[in-house]
Amino acid sequence: MNVYLIDGLDPSTSIAEIQHLARAIDLVHQVMAQNDWLTLFEVQAKVQALPSGRFFSETCISARIRDLRKDKHGGHTVDRRKRAGTRNLYEYKLIAHNPDPIRRAA
Repeated sequence: MNVYLIDGLDPSTSIAEIQHLARAIDLVHQVMAQNDWLTLFEVQAKVQALPSGRFFSETCISARIRDLRKDKHGGHTVDRRKRAGTRNLYEYKLIAHNPDPIRRAA
């Protein structure tokens, strides 16, 4: 696993926490790359079900989806829409821009 540059961290953030967030980006990308429309809860459940998966909060999942939009994490487009038949439930779909979409920090 490569350690990414994660925005907004306190300078005293531990290496273990940075690695935890980097793993979250990897796992969220792996799930979102399947090109399905997914809610945050569905992404969370699929991440947790991966062989190398673990639990990440919906807040963390949402932040990692936003990270995927940043140039240093691939500059992907993430579409968002309201799920049909709901009032406030959104679902997300990753549109990857290149074959190796996540640019890792050197």
